[in-house]
Amino acid sequence: MSELDGIKSDYEFLKSHIPSSLDDKYQQLLSQVENLRYKFIREQRICTLINNRIEEIKANTLNNAELKTILNPTILPRFNLSPAVSQQTSLFIAYIYSEIQIFASSVVAFKKSDQFSYFINVIIPALFCNFTSNEVINDASLFYQHILNIAKPNLAIDILTPLYKSILGYPFIEYVLDNYLPKMANEKRIINKNTTQLLQQQSKTLLLVMMKAIKLLPLCLFTILLMAHNNWPIESLKTLFFDKYFTYLSNIYILSSSYSIFIEDFNEILYFMRNSDEIIVSLMKALLDNSSILVVPDNFKPFNHPYVNILMSPNEVNMIAKCIRAYTNDLPYTVHEMDIKSDYPTTPFFVSYYIKKKKFDLSFDHFIFKNQKPEFPQNNEFLNRYHKIIQNQTLSYKTPYETVLDTKPSDDFAEFSLKQCVAEYIEQANSFENFLYYKIKAKQVDKWSKVSSDMTKVYRKYSVLYFPPRKVELIFQELLPIVEDQETLNNYYVKSMMPIIFKMFNENKPFFNNLTKSWLKMLGSSKTIVDELNLTRFSDTIQCVFWNAVQIFISIDYVPFNDRFFLLLSFMKYLSHLMLYTTKEDIKILLNYIITFSRPETLIHTFVICTSYFIVNTDLTSTINESYISAWTVFHNFMNEYISDDKTRDLHCMVSVLQKMVSRM
Repeated sequence: MSELDGIKSDYEFLKSHIPSSLDDKYQQLLSQVENLRYKFIREQRICTLINNRIEEIKANTLNNAELKTILNPTILPRFNLSPAVSQQTSLFIAYIYSEIQIFASSVVAFKKSDQFSYFINVIIPALFCNFTSNEVINDASLFYQHILNIAKPNLAIDILTPLYKSILGYPFIEYVLDNYLPKMANEKRIINKNTTQLLQQQSKTLLLVMMKAIKLLPLCLFTILLMAHNNWPIESLKTLFFDKYFTYLSNIYILSSSYSIFIEDFNEILYFMRNSDEIIVSLMKALLDNSSILVVPDNFKPFNHPYVNILMSPNEVNMIAKCIRAYTNDLPYTVHEMDIKSDYPTTPFFVSYYIKKKKFDLSFDHFIFKNQKPEFPQNNEFLNRYHKIIQNQTLSYKTPYETVLDTKPSDDFAEFSLKQCVAEYIEQANSFENFLYYKIKAKQVDKWSKVSSDMTKVYRKYSVLYFPPRKVELIFQELLPIVEDQETLNNYYVKSMMPIIFKMFNENKPFFNNLTKSWLKMLGSSKTIVDELNLTRFSDTIQCVFWNAVQIFISIDYVPFNDRFFLLLSFMKYLSHLMLYTTKEDIKILLNYIITFSRPETLIHTFVICTSYFIVNTDLTSTINESYISAWTVFHNFMNEYISDDKTRDLHCMVSVLQKMVSRM
């Protein structure tokens, strides 16, 4: 094959496979990545603000304005900040990164400041991009290693803790709790008073999950724990890992979930583990025997962005300068005189810190096309000008080379045009390969963003659920713009109703005792016997859904009332699945089986109250899946029919009385 034939072969292949212009898609991809970066940096700032206010949240009521400041912070647009301020701040941050050791010493010396708590919980994480990007993780790790080396353990623990409470420490917590809490919940003895034997058993179960998850701690957390293990008393290591990190984040996670009833039992297990030298040794051995598999993505460099975004307020920048100046006067003039003047001193803004490091290597093996450089034909001004004229006249369904051939050109011009088209195709192929590479990196950013979103959702739910209640009737109108999370708001609304419902329980204890007795009597006289349950005529899928539904009804007696509504919604999800694949008559049979097998003692009053109080609230139900509401109606009709079998009519009458009681609340 001649050289020209080879070029023609490349032309035909590339013409058939090269996609159209990617400029718009590329810009759209970069825009999505940029929005994700802004989003998770903002989210992680919310988490640091909640961490800083956590004690105040427990002690005080925050009004809506204060809550909004934390959960929905305003970001100062770039046009509200002068370019000089942005440049000054960027250079100041660059100085800090270049003098990490001086900054670490300054922070230690700043310990007596009344702003120290805010400084270590909010400002330092912000300075390191809230630990969201791998580009600055090494710098953050170096800073905290300096802290560990120069500060006494008690002070070092306070400064190190925000690093562990950050997004870097969250995947480990999430994995451990998602895998351990269901096992703990299924251990019914946990409801009773803990015995030493039970604590040992549960501790071993939790330890195994933690050891399996230890690889989800990122390298910098690994390193600092090992340094602490080598340099600190064992009690200090326990304080950092168990008290400040694992117990703290676990409590926020559990109290924001349907497992909140188990919080005291869980903490007792953790206390037992914390005081077991054997368990501490096992954990440290797991650290030594494993390496991190958690990949914190580079969120900027892969996209040819030689900077990271940092979110701080003018006051926070000034506070850093104040901290450094209090430690040393040997500073550059720009640092010594650092004092941002702003009309919005407490409003954070994004500033770009340009990283003075080796340029990110974008070379990689191509996925589809050969990795080759375009070879344009030898420059010929006349042929080049003529080719461009034809290129501009070429119709969309043709290539310039095809148009050239239509003109019956000279061999020289045909060859020139062919080589020009192939070279341009190779450029497009390389651009397409780069685009695929960017898409892979963008997916990593998106995946990391989901970790941040999950963590922030937990924090939002915790902070809203554990504020003292406001006016219940205004919850949906006033809080939705602040919370930005309908599920959290629904949880908060249901929790806010609990004082009213508990008051009804306390004022009518004899009535509820009699209602429960009548319900249990009804269950006891059920014609369906557990041993006679026949599920074999149903498919494996339906049987699986059935047993999941049974598990929910078994659990309903063991969770606080405010969680039962959401358990019932989970049940409705399974019921809606059954409704898709079975007949109405089969639904009745399966529901009868479910109630007979699970025998939930609290179901009758729980379902009546939730139906009469929550399901009638359109603000609440408008946010719930319509199929779940339809399933609720089906189950409501079934329950009415079920209790109508009570020949004494006592149960039916008491349900009617309860419905009237609820309507008067």
